[in-house]
Amino acid sequence: MKMLISPEDVLRLAYSSEELLPSTIILDCDIVEAESRYIEPIVGEAMMEALRDGEYADLAANFVAPALATWTRYIVEQTAYSRCRACHGEDVTTAMLERMRLTLRALRRKASTLTRRLTNHLNAHGDNYPEYSAFNNPQNRCFIYGDIIQIC
Repeated sequence: MKMLISPEDVLRLAYSSEELLPSTIILDCDIVEAESRYIEPIVGEAMMEALRDGEYADLAANFVAPALATWTRYIVEQTAYSRCRACHGEDVTTAMLERMRLTLRALRRKASTLTRRLTNHLNAHGDNYPEYSAFNNPQNRCFIYGDIIQIC
């Protein structure tokens, strides 16, 4: 299966240079999950296939890849924290759990912002992407403000 980004791309786009991690921490299944869960519902199945085939390289590099990398990190961080918690057992402190919660919230906020940026670009330049259907994009019908979900 073709993927839009590689584990190395996730490390380059979603992690800072101070976070020295091996690319083996990012699994292909993490990227596939992020694509399926967070990107494909926005762009649609047809456009997703076009992106995987190398069409719209500028869109993929500037809008899709940063959002996808951040969503992938969001998925990986949840798994990493649960593994750490399992290793530490009862030694997990409230401060560690709070840090995890804040980290995940910040990642979700950043990924949501990048995804909204992708939607805004697609809506503004939809004529350039014949596979894109603004009507099918859930971000055009559903807005999330903190804990409030508004469906239009």
